[in-house]
Amino acid sequence: MVAIKAVAHFRIPVSDIPRNTRFYTEVVGCRHLSTVPRGDTPFLDAAGTCLILVKRDPPINPVLDDHGGVHHSFAVANEEHKAALDYLRAHGVEIPLRRTGKVAFSIPTVRC
Repeated sequence: MVAIKAVAHFRIPVSDIPRNTRFYTEVVGCRHLSTVPRGDTPFLDAAGTCLILVKRDPPINPVLDDHGGVHHSFAVANEEHKAALDYLRAHGVEIPLRRTGKVAFSIPTVRC
């Protein structure tokens, strides 16, 4: 068995690279690390894991109720969970209410 130490990176398909780079850096709080020279693939730091935005033609999720296999969540401190959800909703992120018992929030890829 391979002894995995961490997640190295994950990719998120988006239709608008500049818009989503701003969203993930300015709203979610990721830090921009670099962008490939042709300018279409930014690498962001998401609390120690590399998040890579990749350009895809819309619609990425043609069925709004289906995540199409694309899903990502970010963990926050328990005492900051409600404030994080309120902040994201204030920035136009629709977050369905789910009671999972975990301190995390999901950002629907369909908004990208």
